[in-house]
Amino acid sequence: MRHVGEKIMRFRGLSTVTCVTGQRDLQAGQAVGRGQPRPVACMRARRHAIGGSRERYGYRVEGPAWRAERGQVNTSTCRTTLSLGEAIVVATICFGLFILASVQAVFAGFPEARYSDADNVWGIFIELVLGALALIYLRLRDFDLAALYPRPELRGTVIGIALYIVAWIAGDLAVMPLQAADNTLPVVEFSYAGSSLVPIVLFAMVNGTFEEVFLLGVLARGLQDRGPAFAAGVSLQVRLSYHLYQGPAGAIWVLVFGLVVTVYYLRTRRLWPVVFAHILGDIVPFVLPPG
Repeated sequence: MRHVGEKIMRFRGLSTVTCVTGQRDLQAGQAVGRGQPRPVACMRARRHAIGGSRERYGYRVEGPAWRAERGQVNTSTCRTTLSLGEAIVVATICFGLFILASVQAVFAGFPEARYSDADNVWGIFIELVLGALALIYLRLRDFDLAALYPRPELRGTVIGIALYIVAWIAGDLAVMPLQAADNTLPVVEFSYAGSSLVPIVLFAMVNGTFEEVFLLGVLARGLQDRGPAFAAGVSLQVRLSYHLYQGPAGAIWVLVFGLVVTVYYLRTRRLWPVVFAHILGDIVPFVLPPG
């Protein structure tokens, strides 16, 4: 039987190369300093190590891309954290107008929220513009934008449905103490007169992505170096502030929904499930009959 040994060496921090050798190489290595196997340089293996993991000429090469897939290294050189000032700038760009409108609705006595096809198209346009401005700012600040893409996949979709159901039940339980004797709640009525399904779905897709990407992917993620409680608190405060127009019960329901998806995201760093849960939250009230 041939005795097989493994020698592991690093090439300038770029890769890890495992060389499988026989008894002769081990004996030659032991003659070099304190019985340690002699490193075997392999430029062919080094070139392959940059891209991924593969077997070639007896060498198993594990590059950064291979290790990144398994969460062992972060190959991105971009920042994943924000200063408090940068977080305020992003929150102002994305949600400043909506916060102002929400506060005005509170002082106006919580008027009925009306949504037409024209309102939905305008909402899509506004969020695309604000999102683009925020992404430009983050790019200039060298923030990691690649992680902000919510990658749709079946398992995440199922988890998103479960998150929405959990948030729906928890939200209903949270607002029950506010229920009056006639079973009414202090919540703003939503009117969908003049709305059709396609614009509603398109708006839900854009709105769900816009809010969760910037609330969780940017604010919660960017501030987590200050502690998960602080990061979640800032994200939830921003979320609540532009939903005040929905009335006390509506704001509490939104807060509970935000808490459910924020806890999930901070534990998993997965955006698609929370984005899909939000999309459902925008479509279901239109599809289901009142009550």
